[in-house]
Amino acid sequence: MAGPGYDIPILPPAAHYEPKPALVVVFAWRYVDPIRAKRARYFAEGGKFVVPLPGISMVDRAD
Repeated sequence: MAGPGYDIPILPPAAHYEPKPALVVVFAWRYVDPIRAKRARYFAEGGKFVVPLPGISMVDRAD
């Protein structure tokens, strides 16, 4: 599955754990807080979110 008109895959939450990506790009910037609250394990294992909108930011913990 990809976003409309783009070749960017949209992966299910399980993709955060196997294989373990070092970075996950979250385009749904308005929902990054509830998304990260559900991914404590991903952050505990060293994962990070890159949020490109409205300005580029890095999220590296669940709280």
